Amino acid sequence: MIDVIIILAGGYIAFKAYQISLIIGVLVSLLVFGVVFYRKGSAFCMAIAMRNYTKGQKIKAMNWFERGYKMGMKTEQKITYAYYLLREGRVAKCEEVLSSMLAFRSQKPLEKAQTKATHAMLLMKTGRLYEAIEELEEIFPTYKNSSTYGSLGFCYLVQGNIQKALEFNEEAYDYNSDDLIIVDNLMQTYAKMGEFEKAYELSQKLMEKEPGFREAYYDVAVIEYQMGKKEDALKRLDHALTIPTSFLTTVSDDIINSLKAKIESGEEPKGAEMVFLEVTSASLPDTPTLRVRPAASVQIMRDGAAESDDPISFTASSADENKAEMISESDESGEDDGDSIFL
Repeated sequence: MIDVIIILAGGYIAFKAYQISLIIGVLVSLLVFGVVFYRKGSAFCMAIAMRNYTKGQKIKAMNWFERGYKMGMKTEQKITYAYYLLREGRVAKCEEVLSSMLAFRSQKPLEKAQTKATHAMLLMKTGRLYEAIEELEEIFPTYKNSSTYGSLGFCYLVQGNIQKALEFNEEAYDYNSDDLIIVDNLMQTYAKMGEFEKAYELSQKLMEKEPGFREAYYDVAVIEYQMGKKEDALKRLDHALTIPTSFLTTVSDDIINSLKAKIESGEEPKGAEMVFLEVTSASLPDTPTLRVRPAASVQIMRDGAAESDDPISFTASSADENKAEMISESDESGEDDGDSIFL
């Protein structure tokens, strides 16, 4: 609303200025444009960054994210930036961004919960499981959604308290039985309890939804292997290898190929003792890591807000999107060379 007032008032003043002098009119117009761009600049940069990222131009995308960050992002934009920093393995910068947000006591309750949910993802990824659980349990009573159910349910699994994980993941399933992470968590819980029939039933439901993260296919393959369905398991693993990885990916090609080799060699499965929750990072083999919830696809609604059940979102107006598309296309100069730095 404020931006609309600025544009209308600025346009009127510029119109009057043109009546006085062409030069004064141009100067006033540039001033109005500068004020509007400054206020909308971060959303503009976000839109360009997202377009570059979806096109595989990740270095350029991160540079545009950083430009927007320096211009002054809104809370939801900073959360989005932090998520993509984590996705690209820029852990230190991600923690810097989130910590600076959590330091402000004036943050609104919802914004603080969203920030903590994303920070918990960072804690999980860097092996600080109990700190992640504390943050998630703190926000869960007032920030109850599929994302927090998925993250906290997985943490309880890794913590090793199977009974607590069972109760929580069944509650999560009652809350949203269509969420892929929630289904995967409950499936793994049943498998860890040795209830492979129940786990297998959920695995088929999970596969019907064609998840876009390779961990789901690996987990289902483990269960199908246990159930004696080796050919099905091998197909799941082959498909998992076709899904691109990022720093958040916890099932590497080596892990998948190792399970394939066991199945093809005729080695017998190890039942509920088979470990498929804690694995090493595909990007940093020596770093302890936990699986985290994959990003939900971001859909732009008519009013310009990003709609997502996850606390990962950004705001960009339709005008920003159109401008970003033109700049993004003109910014194409080949593949990322991997040596670029933030501007």
